[in-house]
Amino acid sequence: MRCAVITEIQTSGIGDDHNTRGLEPCQQAQENDVAKATREVRDAEAEVDSAIGLLSRAEGNLRNARQDLKAAEYDQLNKLSVSASTTAGFWPHHGYQRELVDQPIEGFLSEAKTKLQITDVTGWVARVGDQILKIDQSYHANGFAAGSDVIIDWGPEHGGGGTNA
Repeated sequence: MRCAVITEIQTSGIGDDHNTRGLEPCQQAQENDVAKATREVRDAEAEVDSAIGLLSRAEGNLRNARQDLKAAEYDQLNKLSVSASTTAGFWPHHGYQRELVDQPIEGFLSEAKTKLQITDVTGWVARVGDQILKIDQSYHANGFAAGSDVIIDWGPEHGGGGTNA
């Protein structure tokens, strides 16, 4: 308000040297106000830029979470957990491996053979319980559903004992 009064006095021709000299501090105050407002605008713009960056990262995280959810739903509907027990050990070494239910079993057993460094599987049979698996067919074709836990006993076929009389 002081600046406005001094400006009016100055422009009306009324005033002494004191009021004329008072105009310079008034201009300085206005310049300070402009400088302060300019800093505040820059700070606000920086906050907006930061918020835009955070929003962009949050949107990326949301996209990734949605993709992970779709993958988990897909797995739940289309995969099962498989483990192979062999004379050379278990594959995987701990837990299960997720496999597509429509995938042929022989792909998993081939991987187990390689990982367990088995050299010859001639005459080997894959079983789950008493069921002998058709390894060239899918898990589904062998009666397993998505979400199942399957432990395949894979090894040489054991001949039946007995005597002929």
